[in-house]
Amino acid sequence: MRSEKSISAKCQEWLVYRSLLQTMAAPKSLKVSEWADKERKLPPEAAEPGSWYTERAEYQRGIMDAFSDPLIERVVGMLPAQSGKTECLLNIIGYHIAHDPCTMLFVTITTELAKAVSKDRLDGLINYTPCLKGKVKDARERDSGNTILHKQFLDGQITLGGSNSPASLTSRPIRLVLCDEVDKYKASAGEFGDPVDLAFKRSTTFWNKKLALFSTPGIKGLSRIEKAYEESDMRKYYVPCPHCGEFQTLKKAQLRWPDQKPQEAVYHCEACDGVITDRDKIRMVRLGQWRAHQDVPGVAGFWLNELYSPWVSFGDFAQKFVDAKRRGVESLKQFVNESLAETWEESGSSPKDDILYGRREDYGPAIPLNAGVLVCGVDVQDNRIECEVVAVGKGEETWGIEEKILNGDPARLDVWNELEIFLQTEYIHAAGHRMRIKATCIDTGGHHTQQTYNFVRPRERERIYGIKGANRPGEPIWPKRASRKNTGGINLYIIGTDGAKDYIYNRLRITEPGPGYMHFPLQYDEEYFRQLTAEKVVYEKGVRRWINKHGVRNEALDRRVYVVAAIERLKQIPGFIKELDRLVDKYIAMGVKVQDNTEIKQIEAQPEQVTPDQIGQRDIVPQKKWNNPAGRQKGWTTGWRR
Repeated sequence: MRSEKSISAKCQEWLVYRSLLQTMAAPKSLKVSEWADKERKLPPEAAEPGSWYTERAEYQRGIMDAFSDPLIERVVGMLPAQSGKTECLLNIIGYHIAHDPCTMLFVTITTELAKAVSKDRLDGLINYTPCLKGKVKDARERDSGNTILHKQFLDGQITLGGSNSPASLTSRPIRLVLCDEVDKYKASAGEFGDPVDLAFKRSTTFWNKKLALFSTPGIKGLSRIEKAYEESDMRKYYVPCPHCGEFQTLKKAQLRWPDQKPQEAVYHCEACDGVITDRDKIRMVRLGQWRAHQDVPGVAGFWLNELYSPWVSFGDFAQKFVDAKRRGVESLKQFVNESLAETWEESGSSPKDDILYGRREDYGPAIPLNAGVLVCGVDVQDNRIECEVVAVGKGEETWGIEEKILNGDPARLDVWNELEIFLQTEYIHAAGHRMRIKATCIDTGGHHTQQTYNFVRPRERERIYGIKGANRPGEPIWPKRASRKNTGGINLYIIGTDGAKDYIYNRLRITEPGPGYMHFPLQYDEEYFRQLTAEKVVYEKGVRRWINKHGVRNEALDRRVYVVAAIERLKQIPGFIKELDRLVDKYIAMGVKVQDNTEIKQIEAQPEQVTPDQIGQRDIVPQKKWNNPAGRQKGWTTGWRR
């Protein structure tokens, strides 16, 4: 008979053995949506704080659960802005920290945005979800492994990076890669190639890897997310009609509203034409189901538009559409991308020059009442300097004021002296006061670069900027900072000419005066409009380029590009837009009587006149150091009004 001691020892051995088996066993099957419903807590600053509730937007369940399906390797989401996409991604991260630890990489547009996501969203996920709070090391501990862009936890870690930072995309092996807003990534991460490919290569050695691309779509033909979705099983979310039970996808064409009352919009079933309200939509979405449209094993693609969102009513959606059409092409493009979750298809052709010529206006020699500031674009040619002065009002509505051709060899001082005089021209506003040009952009990339540098250098404080067009697509119209790597020692601004041309052509398609509309005076001839529309967009091997049409001169378009750059520069001045709107309102309200108002005269105080003799003394000679009298400080906020 065995002793009690022997039995006790055997029991202990069995308990240890069972514990070891439990440790080695695969984790209990649990889907991402089940984990989120059970564990996830939203922080107080969230739109709907408290416990997570997947049924609130049932379509999110299929997207999240694709990450816990062993048969799916790649997940693609072409989704609208108001769909809860970011919270789904946070749930996926939380699920893997708590239930299936691994190495993770979250990639967004820039490193700066990655830091914001970490501080504003990821920290909230960790700090307010009880089961996660103790798993990620405390950032306050020494050598904790918890930084803004890198967080460690038991058996895993998560790194956040920007598509513009190759180092963050190539640093370590990764099992789960989440790429967000991929249509806003640059085409290449420096010399290293496509940032999505760089990130995905980190997972090559994992048999159970998960790769994800999420984004609102962008331009057709250039959209990463559209291409990825078309290479997936192309799932769409079908919902049943409350009247006839027919399953269907929600489409903008089925939305209807009374004339001039988009907030009263209702949806009509495409099968029975039954009226569907927002209240019906809530139940329809909860009963909906994802259906694949092609057979692509291992790649799950999800698409829906903002009509499904519980946070956007049918009336709100209709109002967005009406407002976007009224505001012009750029707003409509944003609506198509962010609300319809569809790519924007550009025609690839320029506006018709004869149509633009036919809409010229006679707004007289005075600056129109609705304008508040003047800007100028200057193009340096081999035998002349060309200028265009443009007035800017609310919503960047513009009025062409004057073309000026200064004939002469820019290698000589004469033509630069004429330019100096021209940039000091005083214009009469319809409200009665005098105006001068507040910002000028001069192209330095021609055949007279050094002479342009010499002209710009002593005049930079007068908001005369030396610029050069970027030869890379996707560059911002106005850069964050200037470059001083040039022989002239000036602040050289590398501007995004592609973006500026998009800006111009989109506004040329606006047909009603108002925000974004471009007005032209009667004195502009047919040649001006031929040059303004001299280029078009083409796509070659997936690359979008601007090309000239049949060798047409394009100086008018170039000048307008520099005008747009000047506008973008002024917009960077804190408070500029608000102050511009205030001035325009005042001018309109007071009309011609404003010329007797001393307050406006003080706002538009006139600098001293410059004579040709004085100009000759300033050419090529660096400007003396500017001494600001004590007690008379002027910052950029109000300095633009001088």
